Amino acid sequence: MKKMIFGNNTQSGHSASKPEFKNGLEAATAITNGMPKQGYLYIPFAAEDLVDQSLGLNLLRHLKGKRLYPLIAPNQKILIEMERLRAVEITKLTEQINTISDKLQDVDKSLKNEAGWNAETLRNRVSPEVFDTFTTGIARLSQQLSVLKKMSFIHKPLSQLSSVRDKLYILGHGAAGRNILAADQAATLGQMTAKSLAEQLHSCGLPKTFYDLRITACFSADSIEPFSFEADELDETSGTVSEKRRGIKGIFKPLKDTNPLALTISKEMKRLGYHNIRVTGYHGAGVTYSPTEFRARRLERGTDIRRSLVRRTF
Repeated sequence: MKKMIFGNNTQSGHSASKPEFKNGLEAATAITNGMPKQGYLYIPFAAEDLVDQSLGLNLLRHLKGKRLYPLIAPNQKILIEMERLRAVEITKLTEQINTISDKLQDVDKSLKNEAGWNAETLRNRVSPEVFDTFTTGIARLSQQLSVLKKMSFIHKPLSQLSSVRDKLYILGHGAAGRNILAADQAATLGQMTAKSLAEQLHSCGLPKTFYDLRITACFSADSIEPFSFEADELDETSGTVSEKRRGIKGIFKPLKDTNPLALTISKEMKRLGYHNIRVTGYHGAGVTYSPTEFRARRLERGTDIRRSLVRRTF
C-alpha cells in the first residue's frame, strides 16, 4: 500500500500541455452577472504551512495584476496566531534577501578596487549562471515578501458571504481517500474530519444557500492516487473505491470503501441542510509555489497540469 502523505507544498516542476478531457473535467471560469466571483481563503487551523499555501495562491494573482484573496479565520484566536506566523515568515524572507544581497555586495566591493571594473565585472567574476541565479532568487523572494505583507487576514462572519457572488477555498493538507484535513504534512499540528469541518463552517454562519466550496488539499478529488491525469483514470479514482485495490487483502479486518475528501465533505454539508452545495476537489497533489503562470497539480510521475483542468465537483 502506498504511504499516505498529507501534503500540499510539493516542489516546483514542469508544465504540461493541455490534455483532452470529458465533460465535468473541463476548465470553467465561474462568472456571475458578467463578473468573476470574489474568492476567500478559509483557514481552519493556525499553521505555518497555511501561511505558505495562502501566499502561493495569492502570489500568482499578484503576478497577473489581480486582487489578492482575503484570508478568513473561524475565530480571533486563530487570526492572532496567523498574524504572528506571518510576521515570522516576513522576518525569514527579509533575512534571506539580505543574505544574498550582502554576498553580492561584498564581492562587488572588492572588485571595485581592481582596474577596469565595470557593471559586468561582478557578473563575470562569480560566473553569469551563479549571478543570474542570485538575482532571480532576490526578485522571487522580494515578490513573496511584498505579497505576504499585503495579504489581508480577517475574522469575517461567514454569514456575510454571498451565495451568488462568492466562492470559498478551504486550505489544508490531505491524502487520497482519507477523511482528514490536516494543518501540516505530519498531521500533528491539527486535523479535522469532513464532519468537523462542516460543523465548523455551519457554526461560523455559512449561509445554507451557499454552494461554491473548493478544497485545495492534495488529492481532494481522489479515493486513491491516480497513475496519470488521463480522463478515464480520473473518472475511476474520483469514485468510491474498495481498499482491496490499494493492496489491503482484508484477511484480518473487513474491507472498507474510501471516498474523495471533497465528496465526504459534500455529504456532510448536505446532512446539515446545505442542499445546494457544490464541493469542488482537485486531482493530484497541490503545488504551493507553482513554477508556471497557473495554479498547478502534480503526480509522482509526469509533468504538472493546470489545476482547473483536473477539478471535479461533488
